[in-house]
Amino acid sequence: LHDLLTPLARKPLVSKPPDKHPPFKVSIIQDPIPASTLDHLPLGSKNESGFLFVSDSIDRYLMTYLCLHMGGTMSGIVLSSVLGQAYSLADNSLESIETANLTEDDIAGYSVNTCTSNSSVRLASTYIPGVHPDGPYHKHRTLSFKERIDHAAAVWASYSTQPPQIVVVASCLWDLARMSFFEPHLLAQDEIPLHVLQAWTTNFTLVIKYAQSTFQKTPLFIYHPIMLPKYDPLTGFMEKTYLGRRVFVEQLNAAGAHVAHQMGVEVLDYEQMGRRFMEGQAYLTDLIHPRREVGLELANIYLNYAELLKQDR
Repeated sequence: LHDLLTPLARKPLVSKPPDKHPPFKVSIIQDPIPASTLDHLPLGSKNESGFLFVSDSIDRYLMTYLCLHMGGTMSGIVLSSVLGQAYSLADNSLESIETANLTEDDIAGYSVNTCTSNSSVRLASTYIPGVHPDGPYHKHRTLSFKERIDHAAAVWASYSTQPPQIVVVASCLWDLARMSFFEPHLLAQDEIPLHVLQAWTTNFTLVIKYAQSTFQKTPLFIYHPIMLPKYDPLTGFMEKTYLGRRVFVEQLNAAGAHVAHQMGVEVLDYEQMGRRFMEGQAYLTDLIHPRREVGLELANIYLNYAELLKQDR
């Protein structure tokens, strides 16, 4: 494993940057996306390394740490039609969006996050609200994984001249939150019942298949089990109580890895890496997200994957 982070650093780190990063600007744009929207970015090339994360805020943190390390800035893009669809607005124009009294959180919940830098590394991420095809979803989000992936593909097409080299697909915590709020009986036992795991496995298979069909020129797809959120080591219950028990995360992690292996998708095990920092769950910066050092270590692994792909060209 090579250190590929140091060559990307654009400015010396005089002091340790904070693990928590401020919210960034999200722009609402009309679609189709104007060619000028991202024309400040350098043109892509065959040497470009492109990463698209189809997952949740865990990867957004990782992506942000890498982006800032490269001297870049984070921003978000959301198509007005996507917001219109999400909130059932009859008129999807910018004017109707602005008069819909949407909060910043409402808008950010549907954005595709991108990194702008002078590096040849392109980074983008989007949330999926879990693997369930219909919902309802946590935080009353709308739009299924299919619609979120379609949105990400539309933004990526304007963000880069090349398809992403690597697409990361993962889901866990939003699934647990959805079950906790809308089907709590599914999490009422000490473990997730087998029939629930089987249904989740079937749905997650569909997520990966849809991502693969959308990004057909992407050579590598990766799944990652997540690091365990903050939990009580005596009881096994999560500090975010709606996530239930530690074992629930471990079960979905194992189910996701099983699907990935069955489909020939690479597995990068965040959970096992977290165990290297296990004392006091020191890998976390809050109840869920990785600290900067851990996020950058994971980022370096992704960069090594991309470097191997370049050698195979």
